[in-house]
Amino acid sequence: RAGHLMPAVAYVALNTGKESRPTREYLNFLLEGEHLLSPEYVTKLEEIATL
Repeated sequence: RAGHLMPAVAYVALNTGKESRPTREYLNFLLEGEHLLSPEYVTKLEEIATL
């Protein structure tokens, strides 16, 4: 929200590339906030292959 501070968490990958995938644990962490995300974004997250 404009003009307001909000807490946030960022994920930084050390090794990236075509074969880099998030862990199931990390993806589940993102999906815990499903109620704050658009349905389209949730669908994209659910389609991501994990390690």
